[in-house]
Amino acid sequence: MKRLLSLGLLAFFLNSCDDGDIVYQELNFDNNPVEKCSTKNLFLKKNGKDMLIFKIDTLQLSANNLPLAQPKTFEIGTNVELIYRVYDDLAISASICESLPPAKPVVTSEMKASPGGTAVITRDLRTLAPSTETDPITIVYFYNFEFRNISFKDGDNDINNSKIAFGEYQYTQNQLTFKFKENFNPIPCTTGDDLRLVVHSDTDAMILSLPQNSIELTEGTQTFNIDETHFLLYKSYQIRGGVVTSEMACSNETIFGNTKQLENWKAVEGIVKIVTNKVIQAENDPEAKTEYSHKISLEKVKFTKEGRTFTKDIVPFGIYNSKL
Repeated sequence: MKRLLSLGLLAFFLNSCDDGDIVYQELNFDNNPVEKCSTKNLFLKKNGKDMLIFKIDTLQLSANNLPLAQPKTFEIGTNVELIYRVYDDLAISASICESLPPAKPVVTSEMKASPGGTAVITRDLRTLAPSTETDPITIVYFYNFEFRNISFKDGDNDINNSKIAFGEYQYTQNQLTFKFKENFNPIPCTTGDDLRLVVHSDTDAMILSLPQNSIELTEGTQTFNIDETHFLLYKSYQIRGGVVTSEMACSNETIFGNTKQLENWKAVEGIVKIVTNKVIQAENDPEAKTEYSHKISLEKVKFTKEGRTFTKDIVPFGIYNSKL
């Protein structure tokens, strides 16, 4: 007669004694990190002699296939597998990650989850608060794995689990430095009806969209709110040869040869402050036009990306010069 084991936590059959009694142990991976093989599509967790292995093509985990904070369900089967192993000694990652695995430890038991269960995977991010206002904003990207309705079979025994919380795996992180040259003169983008000013470093750029005639040619201070129409963009790039240019920053494209855009955050909440001063002209120059210097900064700026947000209290932008 088939025997059914239904466990609240992950528990696995190990062996049968001579008198027919089933011996099993309950596995606890809660405090152990999720790891990934660097050259294989395998995620794993270890606990002593035990290892839980999840196999999935990482192309299915791309940003195009997994929008942020939107769980996606994958069927357990041939291409998506969940495997439980027991070794005769402490489990090591090299046993499954290396092309030529070490002779020890030796697998003493292996069970594959039967088709019918599911893997629920969520791709998400979190921002790490900087220690000071001048420190970078760190963006951490991770996957969260959960398995549902998992059934492991071994001979006449079924081991069923309604839910297995596998945990998180951090797959990359980026930084938004907010470090641009002091008194950098913003450059107008040539596209669009609005006034779009861009500042950039070698790897990052900001684009401020303003109404075309919003900067007044008179001394004084202006403040106004940014919104969906007039906003601030922050872009960060992975540079492989060369540096970010104003043309890259102004463009809607995300790939420029070997340079790839990593981050694009949009701020639609915040206050723009523009302090305008007249530039002293050279004497006895009848051709000289009246020139103004506009120091632009932003306050209480709320950046957003796919539903995730962070706030910068002060965002210096640059000094824009104009002539009457």
